[in-house]
Amino acid sequence: MAHHPNYSLLRGWNFINDYNGNTQDFLDLARIIHAVICQLNGPGSQILRSVFVDYYEIALNNSDLFNGMARRKTLLPPAIYPVIARALAEYIIDINLTIINPPCP
Repeated sequence: MAHHPNYSLLRGWNFINDYNGNTQDFLDLARIIHAVICQLNGPGSQILRSVFVDYYEIALNNSDLFNGMARRKTLLPPAIYPVIARALAEYIIDINLTIINPPCP
C-alpha cells in the first residue's frame, strides 16, 4: 500500500509496522466508532469517509493503543501525535473501508 499519501510519514515513524502488528486492535476500534456513528445517524445510513476519519482520529488520540505506540517513539514530540493520529486514521480507513464501513444496520 505504498501509494497511500500518508504511507511515507507513517512508515518513517514505524507506525506501519505498529499497525501491521496490531491490525485487529485497530480494526476493532474502528468498528466501535462505526457503531457509535451509526447510532447517531440512524439505520441504513452510509457514513461519510470524512466523518469516519474525524471520529476515528479522536478515538486514536484518546486510546492507550495509539498513545502507547507514540510514547515509545522517543524522538516523536507529543505535539505531533494528533498529526500522526490523523494520518493513521486516514490510512486505516482507506485500506479497510469496505470491511469497516458498511451501511448502518
